[in-house]
Amino acid sequence: MAKKKVEKPRREVTRRQLSRWQQQKRRQRIILIVGISIIVAVLAVVGVGVYQGWYVPQYQPLHETVIEVNDTEFDMAYFIEVLEYSRDAQGMPDEYLGFIAAGLVRPIQENELVR
Repeated sequence: MAKKKVEKPRREVTRRQLSRWQQQKRRQRIILIVGISIIVAVLAVVGVGVYQGWYVPQYQPLHETVIEVNDTEFDMAYFIEVLEYSRDAQGMPDEYLGFIAAGLVRPIQENELVR
């Protein structure tokens, strides 16, 4: 025969205990909301910093179209790459990059038209 389980007497909750539990829940909820808000604010500040400090001044200009031939677009990164290659091939110092750049657009266009 199986033993009968002894039932523990149910613990009665007083009004004071119930009130404290409700206060604790309210505090936990407030702390959770404040914590999440702080994390979101920090992420927003970091995101704006990355956008303003890296994307806008460095990344975006390199990917804008500077030369368009027929349906082919050439971005600034490609133009700088060709400019550096041309400078190295001619053996000129960096001071002459402006002169090289002025005469580099036409050869890029002609090379694309020949293709």
